[in-house]
Amino acid sequence: MEVLKIRDLTFTYTKASGITDDEKDVFAEKPALHNVSLSMDDGEFVVLCGRSACGKTTLLRNIKPSIAPFGRREGEVLLWGRSIYPDNSRAGDKEQTERTDAEKIGYVFQDPANQIVTDKVWHELAFGLENLGIDRTVIRSRIAETAGFFGIESWLYKNTADLSGGQKQLLNLASVMSMQPDIIILDEPLAQLDPVSASEFMAVIRRINRENGTGILMTDHRLEDVIPMADRLLIMEDGRITEDGEPEEICRKIAEREDDLFLSMPAAFRTYTDICRVDRNAVAEKAPIDVRAGRVWLESMFREHDPHRSRVYEMSGEKGTEKGDVLLKCKDIWFRYDKNGEDILKDFSFELRRGDLCAVMGGNGTGKTTALKVMKELVRPYRGKVSSEGKVSLLMQDPRDMFAEETVEKNLMRVAVTHAENKEDAADRVNEILAFMEIEDIRGKHPYDISGGQQQKAALAMVLITDPDVILLDEPTKGIDAFYKRKLAKTLKELAGNGKAVLAVTHDIEFCGEYMDECAMLFDGKITSSGSVREVLTANRFYTTAAARMSGRLFKGTVSAEDIKQAYIVAKKKEAGQEAAPETGRQTGKDE
Repeated sequence: MEVLKIRDLTFTYTKASGITDDEKDVFAEKPALHNVSLSMDDGEFVVLCGRSACGKTTLLRNIKPSIAPFGRREGEVLLWGRSIYPDNSRAGDKEQTERTDAEKIGYVFQDPANQIVTDKVWHELAFGLENLGIDRTVIRSRIAETAGFFGIESWLYKNTADLSGGQKQLLNLASVMSMQPDIIILDEPLAQLDPVSASEFMAVIRRINRENGTGILMTDHRLEDVIPMADRLLIMEDGRITEDGEPEEICRKIAEREDDLFLSMPAAFRTYTDICRVDRNAVAEKAPIDVRAGRVWLESMFREHDPHRSRVYEMSGEKGTEKGDVLLKCKDIWFRYDKNGEDILKDFSFELRRGDLCAVMGGNGTGKTTALKVMKELVRPYRGKVSSEGKVSLLMQDPRDMFAEETVEKNLMRVAVTHAENKEDAADRVNEILAFMEIEDIRGKHPYDISGGQQQKAALAMVLITDPDVILLDEPTKGIDAFYKRKLAKTLKELAGNGKAVLAVTHDIEFCGEYMDECAMLFDGKITSSGSVREVLTANRFYTTAAARMSGRLFKGTVSAEDIKQAYIVAKKKEAGQEAAPETGRQTGKDE
């Protein structure tokens, strides 16, 4: 039975400038959604994916009237066959719809902190129920049941401000579930979670879907663990649903037409596709889309080898490069926000040199963002020393914190004029950076009226326009698609190649494994390991890439789909008695 049905939904935003004398000029020229139609059966797990700014969030928000965007809406949105946008003149229908909205349609946002409205965990669980007028006895029962299901009894009476990012997002989901909704909508819920917290969150989502039968409609750019759980995969392009089907079927279609979205597909499927293109004997009846299936398929190609005794192929470490001058150095840093509070950074030491392209990873709450603030000297440690050479710029975790003007262009001009000799030079620099970041189409839009990915690009443009020597990035890939991540990586490599030092704090391990040169792990306020990306990630079991987990028993040192393909080619040639060398300069064959 259909729990959700959308018929010919077209939505057009109002212009950022607001109402004008000409009624036709109120709305944007181009609709954000074009005749979208889809249905969702009771208990289905549906994943919606697409490029940044293709209309995913607009579609999801139109399914929940209380947070629907302002604009012109045409078409129907039905829950259990009943419109969620009834005629406002019918007061009874409106009241019933508002209750249905609050109770039956759950919604979890990208930013965990933005959804929490109370001071205590148990208050947050009770908040929605109290607003629905639920009996106190029932509320207490729901809180107890929900806390038990989500495993949050031990922090039920904690302050919400003291929770980690993973705990906050889990609390948001628990608060939604306490209302006993029929469908849960999740808009990039993993964007700000570390890999372990993200896996735990998705495990809970799977339980809710499989054990409770609650329908899930989810979008995210980190699809590695999401697509394998889905019953259906939807592809959105330019405000339209272009593909709808089983995950493996849709993945195959994307691969066949060599779509940019191929980069967003799980590493197991990308590896399988790439290898099948060079070896027809590798084709399987069913393409793998998760790590387990990928490992089984990959090892089946080398049955004569015992993966527990020897590895077919070993990747070399990164080729050593000559280090440049030290541009930023932190030595023995100790920092706490409150005089009597806990230390966030503990004997933290780190340095960046010219040409460095480095990532720092670690769990939520380990001190990564605080470390960037110390490096930028936004906060001062009570012990230790920070020294820097040249200009240091910081991309904040929430890009909205960087916007003070009403359009993207004006925000860039505000920064440019402080670093240019005159307004003409500043305007030229703005045009240059808009083109470089490929955001010319949003130059006149309000920063709050663009997608999360576009906000990320605009904020990064504000950082780069100052031509800094040290570039500090806090979650730079949050909210952006895999295609643009590759472009971002190219930009960062060019900056490092030109003598800049680039440091990215990130939860995006796949991005780190694919594109960064060096990596450091931050735990409990200090660096616990550092080295080349290959050295660090292959030594980890949890903070590592899907490709490494899939191929680690067969190939040593593989951290990306491309690594596995090159290892496969060399190994097969060695089996055939041919001398082989990898196609890329980063790898060399070596028998173990």
